[in-house]
Amino acid sequence: EPRLGRSRICWEFSKTLPQSECYVLELTCEAHHRHEALYPLSGMLRRLLCLSPSDPPDRCHARLGALLGRIKMDPEPVFHLLAPLVEPPMTTPPPSGDPSEVLQDTLLGLIYRMCEDRPVALVAEDLHHADIATLALLEALVAESAAVPLLSLFSARAPFSAPWPSVDVIPLAVPALTEDAPWELLEQLSADLDLSEA
Repeated sequence: EPRLGRSRICWEFSKTLPQSECYVLELTCEAHHRHEALYPLSGMLRRLLCLSPSDPPDRCHARLGALLGRIKMDPEPVFHLLAPLVEPPMTTPPPSGDPSEVLQDTLLGLIYRMCEDRPVALVAEDLHHADIATLALLEALVAESAAVPLLSLFSARAPFSAPWPSVDVIPLAVPALTEDAPWELLEQLSADLDLSEA
C-alpha cells in the first residue's frame, strides 16, 4: 500500500552506510518513466557522480571518466555507451524500447568492477514501476550477488512479482498502518515540545 514508509526505510538504511568505505547505488523507479528503458540506472549514475541538472555534458563526461579510472575499467569500449546516461536530462524523453544487450552487459560490468574496488550497497525503490530492462538487470545482479560483495535492498508495492527466485532474497512485508498510527507517532515526536504558546 502507498504511504507505508518504504522510502523512509530505504533512506534510513542508506544513511547507516559508511559511504567512504563502500559505494551506495540508489535507483528510484517512477511511474511516468516506466516505459523508458533503464531510466532508473541513469538516475543512479547521476547521483553516484554528484551531478545536478545544470551540469554541462563536459563535466558529466569528466566525472564518468574519473569513476572508470578509479575502478580501473577501460573507458575505450564503454564510455560511448555510458555517457548518454549521465548527460543532462533531455527535455524530450528518449524513445522507448529495450536497450541493447551490450548496454546492459556494460552496466553489469560497471557494477561488478565497483564491487572489486570496494563493497557495494544497491538500494532500488518502487520496483512496481520498473521497466523490463531494469528488472532484467537486477535479476542478473541477484543471481551473482553471492559471488561479489554486493548487498541489495529492494522495495515494491504489492502485488509485485519478482523475476528472481525467492531463495535468493529475504522478503520483508511492511504491514499497513492503523488509522491511529499517525497520531501516535505525532504524539511521540511532540512529547518533549512546549506547545503552550502554539
